[in-house]
Amino acid sequence: MKNNKLTETEYEYMCVVWQHPEGIFGKDLFSYFTQAESTKRVIISRVVKKGFAEVIIKGKQALYRPLVDKLEYDRRIIEQELEKNMNIHFEKLFAFLCGKKELSEQQLKKLNNLISELSEEDE
Repeated sequence: MKNNKLTETEYEYMCVVWQHPEGIFGKDLFSYFTQAESTKRVIISRVVKKGFAEVIIKGKQALYRPLVDKLEYDRRIIEQELEKNMNIHFEKLFAFLCGKKELSEQQLKKLNNLISELSEEDE
């Protein structure tokens, strides 16, 4: 995932795209929103340009598919906000919650594996 952050409106569009992992046609996506058609096209094109979704042209229709998992995006944003606003790294926060100053490489690996397992269970 790129280091870009979605705007609030872009995130709303991505939430609809994330609900359709196999893809959603533009006309169906746009039916969820009240903005002018040209505004809707600009918003989703910014999402695509930032690398969060891809557009596949099928005939005369555009199919939008997510390239980034919602859980991974949300997790990354939370980590960035913790680092930016509180100078706290995810690993250090987790170590603190466990009563440690830091985690070993082996513990970090286990933590990342656990996060991956939990993410897969939600799918």
